Amino acid sequence: MTESLTEKSMLARMASLLAHEIRNPLAIMNNSIYFVKTKMTALGGLDPKVEKHLGIIEQEIAHAQEILNEVSAYTREPETVPAILKLDSCAEEFITVCKLPENIKSSVKWGAGGISASIDRPQLQLALMHIVTNAVQSMPAGGKLSVCSSVSGNEAVIEISDTGGGAKPEDLSKLAEPFYTTKARALGLGLSIVVKIMERHGGKLKLTNSEKGLTVKLFFPVKK
Repeated sequence: MTESLTEKSMLARMASLLAHEIRNPLAIMNNSIYFVKTKMTALGGLDPKVEKHLGIIEQEIAHAQEILNEVSAYTREPETVPAILKLDSCAEEFITVCKLPENIKSSVKWGAGGISASIDRPQLQLALMHIVTNAVQSMPAGGKLSVCSSVSGNEAVIEISDTGGGAKPEDLSKLAEPFYTTKARALGLGLSIVVKIMERHGGKLKLTNSEKGLTVKLFFPVKK
């Protein structure tokens, strides 16, 4: 047990150090791109081809930063600081500020009423962010994101569904495993992070498939 904890601690520390060391040059690259754009604009404007390639560099920097954020979120074990909060209010707070692409419509239905759960607000919002990001990425041509809440026995449930076509049956049981992904450019840590967050809350994650798309359910123990 001690060895396992030591390994986890070392992995988290290594990920943190690497992230720090890589973020610095990425920030320098971003600043350099800004300088080049400003300088060339002052000299008469950007050549379209140059502007295109600078944009590609910016996209790749952003992608690298996303990878660093995922690795950091997966390897660190933040202290969970829960409070007894209304589940609907916490979820609605996130959805209200969530910016969806224009080609994706949303449907929200809150049904948990005054039900409360023991929730670490930042961690819940991180979990919802990963789920919504996955849903949006599954609908590049547009679609519908549905969010609802309910109560099932002694559990409060947040349910997020998309119309992205769902997962293959052989993939469904593996989607929440670390580093398993069906995307061309992804680490496959998003849902794994959500699983860890739910475990810290004494809850669970469940994935279901339909003809339209994937549904992610988060189950929280009800606090009375």
